[in-house]
Amino acid sequence: DNVETLRQSKLIREQQEDLCSQQQQDAQSLEGNESLTTSNEQTYRVGEYVYLNSDDKDCNSTIICIDKLWTNDEGQQMCYGVIYLYPSETYHVPTRKFLEKEVFKSDTYATVPLTNIRSRCSVLNIRDYLKYKPEGYNDEDIYVCEFRYVTRQRTFKKLKGCIADAELTLIQRETPLEPKRVVSVFRERVE
Repeated sequence: DNVETLRQSKLIREQQEDLCSQQQQDAQSLEGNESLTTSNEQTYRVGEYVYLNSDDKDCNSTIICIDKLWTNDEGQQMCYGVIYLYPSETYHVPTRKFLEKEVFKSDTYATVPLTNIRSRCSVLNIRDYLKYKPEGYNDEDIYVCEFRYVTRQRTFKKLKGCIADAELTLIQRETPLEPKRVVSVFRERVE
């Protein structure tokens, strides 16, 4: 009976310590993290997809999903997010086919000043991409993502869960898109 009482009191104390520790971690992660930031008369928020400026005019602009916004010690507004890759930026067999406008969530992250953001884009999961279009976006700025790319293993893994921006307003397409797969850009080099 004494042992059971001791066990119960220890369990309650551990739960309180865990709760306190979790609250401290949550407070630390929110420090310096803003959900909205304005730069160059544009307001960006966590969860948005954006193009980064590129020096190379021939290649596609890098796409990132903003995970964190903050102002650094020098007063410069910064963003941190996961990079999305185009098929041409992945290692794959030349016979692999890709959806048009397909990108892949990578395991690589980037920290960049907000001044490096060129404009917004949108990345949707396959179901939403075929049936809906985000309001306020041109077709060339809408991408589809159904896989993540594991850089170290050079493999594609099916994404679990939703990747859509919760703040996005989706409008039903007049006619749903047909999933059209195109051959790899590397296919031409092999033949």
